[in-house]
Amino acid sequence: MVHRRSSGRSCSVCLALASRANVLKGFAAAGLAFMLAFIGYSELFDLPRFTMGIEYLWDGIPLIPFFLGVFAVPQVFEYMSRRDTIARSGEKIYLGGWDQMAQGARDVALHMKTVIRSSTIGMIVGIIPGVGGVTAAFGAYMAEVRASKDPSRFGKGEPAGLIASDATIHADVVGDLLPTVAFGVPGSVQMAVLLGALILHGLEPGPLLLTRHPEIVWALIFGLALSQVVSTAMLFGSARWLGKITVVPVPYVGPALAVLTSVGAFAVRGNVWDIMIMLLGGVLAWGLRRYGFPLASFGIGFVLAEILEDAFHQSLMISYGSYAIFFARPIALILFLLLVITVLMPILRKPFRAVLEKM
Repeated sequence: MVHRRSSGRSCSVCLALASRANVLKGFAAAGLAFMLAFIGYSELFDLPRFTMGIEYLWDGIPLIPFFLGVFAVPQVFEYMSRRDTIARSGEKIYLGGWDQMAQGARDVALHMKTVIRSSTIGMIVGIIPGVGGVTAAFGAYMAEVRASKDPSRFGKGEPAGLIASDATIHADVVGDLLPTVAFGVPGSVQMAVLLGALILHGLEPGPLLLTRHPEIVWALIFGLALSQVVSTAMLFGSARWLGKITVVPVPYVGPALAVLTSVGAFAVRGNVWDIMIMLLGGVLAWGLRRYGFPLASFGIGFVLAEILEDAFHQSLMISYGSYAIFFARPIALILFLLLVITVLMPILRKPFRAVLEKM
């Protein structure tokens, strides 16, 4: 129990640091998400929290409408403020014909070493919560540059570089799934949404999910594999025309996206208040993004809040209210030290680098 609870606590801090550019803003975003997630009736304390007398909030903030607001509405605001196209260019895009598509398939077949190497990097990086597919893609690209006999070709449309980045991003999704299902810690915002969906259906991600509901785990694995096959087939059939979407004027895209998100928010429970939650979440997320707060930390923190609260109180109940349970055992102490190192490393990196440069 100590291992499991401390592990979840440690991983949550790693997720709060998903934006390494500013550690404090990562913590602030995750902390704000925790506060919002605590709204609603608490079965543990047998009383409502932060509901302000509004009966609608007794069930808490609904996950799907809120996430639609957090991740879709800011994009609507951005589109509404622009007068150009999605690609920010008036140039027409030509993706070629079937011959060019066949050449692309041949390039992938000729670079199978790149596919295997980049996919391995993507899976390993994807297992680490909060790192993200961008980091994995950049790492795979740099690995391919170092492995190339002529690095000067990269940066000019070299097929190996494109294949490395794309293979890594697809493999990163598979890596993200492992900590989400096995430990209940989402590796990305997308997996946080999946985690929330499992919780909404009464399932607790973690070791118990693997033992009690292995059919769900296998369904996720086979579904992920099948989706890759289906999406590849669809792209082969529509790639020639998909590029034209990028030249659609943005003022037409914004209203269409707003209508679709509103319909999606209302369709979940048929409650018009869910649309209000979506709008409020969108305004909040727009403000966070405008001032540099990472939405990844905010979204993952919102999903993990209930899990971490339950784990925290269960640990205190086992120890009869003693906080020593988080430090008394060797495993718990090691995890706590790793947590401290994870927090301090981004903060102390620049001072240490400055000291080393002066020496």
